[in-house]
Amino acid sequence: IIKLFRTFMMFCSPGENQQNFQSVQPVEEPLAEGDHIFQSQQVLYAIGRDLILLENQLPFFILSRLFDLTNSDSNLGFIHLALDFLKNYTPENKLQAPSQISINNIKHLLDLVNNCWCNETKMFDETNRNVTRKKWEFINSATEFQEAGVQFKKAEGSNLFDIKFISGILEIPLLLITNYTESFLTNLVAFEVCPSYHKPRYVCDYIVFMDRLNNSSKDVS
Repeated sequence: IIKLFRTFMMFCSPGENQQNFQSVQPVEEPLAEGDHIFQSQQVLYAIGRDLILLENQLPFFILSRLFDLTNSDSNLGFIHLALDFLKNYTPENKLQAPSQISINNIKHLLDLVNNCWCNETKMFDETNRNVTRKKWEFINSATEFQEAGVQFKKAEGSNLFDIKFISGILEIPLLLITNYTESFLTNLVAFEVCPSYHKPRYVCDYIVFMDRLNNSSKDVS
């Protein structure tokens, strides 16, 4: 895993304006024996998909320890190295580690992705919300909202969870669907419903919201 991350950053990492593995330029010649995986976008995708499967997670402290034992660049941390590879699975092609993140508080790679992807959402203080979960009700579909006079608008910004309803206008950020979206979201949901997960379930809430909003093909269109 560590060799995969290092080699990807050195030779295959897409630029800031490129989109996930589809923009990775395959390496023309094997970098070393067994490194033919970097010649195929499909293989890179398959390996990355397996890395974020909930059932495949390894304790993060083990990976971190192995990285420290083989680290030749003290200026490059393992979290940064992992995020450079894993960010290619996110809808926004972006993962930024919170400033207060600690290796000791990360369970595994999927937990790292969850912490970083939901980081911007944590600005919304759960204790200050006027509506509690006990009072929540299922929302109407997009068609029903539109018939009731609600307008839809593409929200600015890249935070998918920044959904707003202001003066009859429902603002929803754009969700880019790729070959990786389903696997990415499914594993985050599976992680958040684990009994050991005690943080806000932002991804689960988002999926439920979008599922209720889009009940038919008419709602999508």
